Amino acid sequence: ASPRQCFLAVCSQSARLLPKMAEKRGGKILVVSSALGMTSFIGNSVYSLTKYGLRGLCDGLRNELKMYDISVHMFCAPTLDTPGLQTELKTRPPESDAIEAGSSEVWKPEVAAQKMLAALGRGDYYTRRVV
Repeated sequence: ASPRQCFLAVCSQSARLLPKMAEKRGGKILVVSSALGMTSFIGNSVYSLTKYGLRGLCDGLRNELKMYDISVHMFCAPTLDTPGLQTELKTRPPESDAIEAGSSEVWKPEVAAQKMLAALGRGDYYTRRVV
C-alpha cells in the first residue's frame, strides 16, 4: 500500500466510526504507528511522512473528542519482525543498518500486540517502546 493509502485508511475508518461513537458518548480509538513517526533517517522519508501524519491526526482528535468521552491512543512500536522487514532489509541503504545497529529492538508481532493492549488497558495516550 502507498503512504497515501495507509494514512487515508486511518482517516476513513475514523470518519466512519466517530459519528456512532459520539452518539453513544464513549469509546476508544487506537492507532498503530511506528517509532519512525517521531524521528526519521535515510531510507525512511516516505514511510515516516505517514507516521508523522498519524501523530498529528491523533493529537488533534484526542483534544476534539474529549467532549464525547472518546479517548484516542497511539502505539508506536519499534521494528517488527515481519515479512515486510525481510523485504526491506534486502534493499535499504547501508546507512540505515549503521544507524539501527545496537540501538533498535526488533519485536515479534505477538509481543507488540501484548504491549499495545497493555498500554491501552492503562489508558496511555502515546506509547512507544514500552517494557
